[in-house]
Amino acid sequence: MTIDGSAVLVRGNPAGLRSLARHLLTLAQESVPAGSHLHLTGGSELDGDADLVVERADL
Repeated sequence: MTIDGSAVLVRGNPAGLRSLARHLLTLAQESVPAGSHLHLTGGSELDGDADLVVERADL
């Protein structure tokens, strides 16, 4: 993942993209409460230095 000005590029191999998609589908389930989130750490789960946090918000 890279951050360039106001754009974020999420890039991964097929397995990594499928894994991210599964995490997002889990957050989208009806039974998941607002505020639940996914936190991927740069340098560990992600290449690069930036962390990625995706949070469910029921607006």
